[in-house]
Amino acid sequence: ALELAIKVHGENSIQHMNALYAVGVHCKTRGALEEAIQAHEAVLNIMDSTISVYEPDLLQNRIAILRDTAILYDQQGHPEIAIDYAEGACVNAQTLSKIFAQSGVGAAQRANMMEQFWLLLSELKNKVGDTEGAAAARREALKGKLNLGMAARGGRAGGASAGRATHKRTGASTRAGGR
Repeated sequence: ALELAIKVHGENSIQHMNALYAVGVHCKTRGALEEAIQAHEAVLNIMDSTISVYEPDLLQNRIAILRDTAILYDQQGHPEIAIDYAEGACVNAQTLSKIFAQSGVGAAQRANMMEQFWLLLSELKNKVGDTEGAAAARREALKGKLNLGMAARGGRAGGASAGRATHKRTGASTRAGGR
């Protein structure tokens, strides 16, 4: 399939990348993690060398491959390498979320999309002992849902009965460290 994709559509074509990705998925299913990683990284290298502006569909594919590669490295016992790929998935997913926001995709759907990538990054950072980085990634994962909850209550965390004292003149929070 890989040779046919290259012969018919050319090297580094979308079809070539799709065939490489399919090889990676097949290798993962067989338990051949190193070969799966090589196939995924080959797709990412082709993307990096041939695509200057990502359409949403290609960006979604890139995010999925970054996530899958992070998971594969983690399964191989290399969470420190997996973190680089998980961070790449988060950054690319943030870009996609902004594109979706401009095209009218709802905040809830965007928050749900982002959560999985931040939670993966948090898990990986915990594995390497980066508890601060893991906590920051968890906060990012929860940020979207918190923002949705605040919007549903008219922009106030906890609604009108949250019990937070505010300065009478400025409306600023008087809680230490609060906003």
